[in-house]
Amino acid sequence: MSKYKYLLFDIDDTLINFEKSFHNCAAKVLELGGCEITDRNVRRFKELNDIVWFSSGLEDIYEPYIKENYHRLYHKYVEDSLDKAINEFGLKGNYDDLMTCFNHSLGEEAYVNENAVKVLNILKDKYTLAVATNGLTIIQPYKLTKLPKVFDKIFISEEMNCMKPYPEYFKYITGYFNCQPEECLMIGDSLVNDIGGAGNSGIDSCYYNPGYLKKKTEIQPVYEIHDFVELLDIV
Repeated sequence: MSKYKYLLFDIDDTLINFEKSFHNCAAKVLELGGCEITDRNVRRFKELNDIVWFSSGLEDIYEPYIKENYHRLYHKYVEDSLDKAINEFGLKGNYDDLMTCFNHSLGEEAYVNENAVKVLNILKDKYTLAVATNGLTIIQPYKLTKLPKVFDKIFISEEMNCMKPYPEYFKYITGYFNCQPEECLMIGDSLVNDIGGAGNSGIDSCYYNPGYLKKKTEIQPVYEIHDFVELLDIV
């Protein structure tokens, strides 16, 4: 019998493929803004988003300023990303409608990772399943639209006023479930936020690494999988 009772899943690049989901989202926004949907335009939209993301500093999660202002900066990143697209492509229409489309389409057009649905449906009757994600309440819930409704709780950093990889994030989760850290398993793609954060909080981790990426950090997961079905051999 597995020692785990609570399985915590990251969303982006774990349950869903963010890049493919973003491409679908970009096409929706371009269409609404009256711009031709071409592979070139969709790729350019993604390039602009990446520029804004890396300039936002949000990846420097351990920087005190980023920690203190994470969600305010996250909102600004979303706004700046759309603004760049509007200027680049000359998108027309109501700004609020474009923003709503941008936020919601990231989820409603989500590309679910292979075998995620199958595995979640197998696990739902055996474990308490939860989502543990960094992000905004206006975006993250929509990313679960194409997944089965199997989650007992969705933990979104903005609602919690704390984020992965900080111990208070994981302590919030164990407090909510009134459980011990060793009863939980965190499944995610980020060695820093998911794997390192869980490990520093006494929670075992499973690194989802479908691309067989080489680790560029000393952080080591307890488990590593390359396909969701491999999770069934662990739990």
